[in-house]
Amino acid sequence: MDNIVHPIWDREAVKMSGYNLFVKYNLPAFDKNGDIPDHSKLSFSVGDLILPENIEVQDDPGVEGGIAISWNDNSGTGNALATDRLRVLAMCEGEVSVLEGLEVTRDTGAANILLPFGAGVEAQVYVFFESEDVSEFSEDVHTTIAVS
Repeated sequence: MDNIVHPIWDREAVKMSGYNLFVKYNLPAFDKNGDIPDHSKLSFSVGDLILPENIEVQDDPGVEGGIAISWNDNSGTGNALATDRLRVLAMCEGEVSVLEGLEVTRDTGAANILLPFGAGVEAQVYVFFESEDVSEFSEDVHTTIAVS
């Protein structure tokens, strides 16, 4: 999680650490038992980078454990650039996986991703974008998906 919290949340934190801001922002997502009843209230990325439009995350039935992500390329709108990179974080049964090494940029408009959890699971998927120089991040979009 350090590869998410520090680069993203440290940039947004004022008079506190990025970790403390992350906890403060996400505390309402947890119930009194420490469970997360609504994963859409959890956020892993914040920032001013514009998200692509119409982000969709779907099961990829042709690939066991795979998902398909698509979006409309909006490069040139505000600070959105064609070279902005896709980032994906996924959760399943308490396991958190930050998918590294994705070489997918905003201008491609789609990506097929293999999740590390296997097939037949329900996963929480968080999609966001970062600038090529890793100086800007977008907010994330959450989807709950049944992975076949």
